[in-house]
Amino acid sequence: MSKLMEENSKLKKLVKQLLPAELIFSPEDAVEKAKAFMTNNDYPCVIVENKNKIEAIITNKDFLKMNTETKSDQDSPARLNKT
Repeated sequence: MSKLMEENSKLKKLVKQLLPAELIFSPEDAVEKAKAFMTNNDYPCVIVENKNKIEAIITNKDFLKMNTETKSDQDSPARLNKT
């Protein structure tokens, strides 16, 4: 298991090095901002980073799930974190 976690960590670091810095968002950023950037610049994903550590890589499929979940809670703006 530790070998798998180490490989996952290396992969996340490599992804961060290869993708442009503009694709990196924080958990507090609005979902709409990340989605618009991804769509307008034709990127398949965005990176969510917290304290210089990759928390997630979000794709179009994830945005569809978020839209479905946030429609049930219209009082608060959608954020890239789930808390």
